[in-house]
Amino acid sequence: DGKVGDDPQTLQAAEERAVMGKMFGTMGSTSKAVAMNRDILTLFKVEGDDFSWEAGFTLSEISSLDPKSLEVVVETLIGSSK
Repeated sequence: DGKVGDDPQTLQAAEERAVMGKMFGTMGSTSKAVAMNRDILTLFKVEGDDFSWEAGFTLSEISSLDPKSLEVVVETLIGSSK
């Protein structure tokens, strides 16, 4: 139906990538940490496209996110901007 929702498998995959991203960040590998964040955001794309920093998310993709998924996306975007 094109709705991402709060799929437990997607949220678990995002959490695993977040842990890896934090590890890379701690080790000083910023590019790998940012790549992990991009992978997290890709999990929440509706059409299966890779996340693009330039294009971001469409309005319909944002509308398809349930609260926990939206929280993960927003936290990842904020973390990536640091």
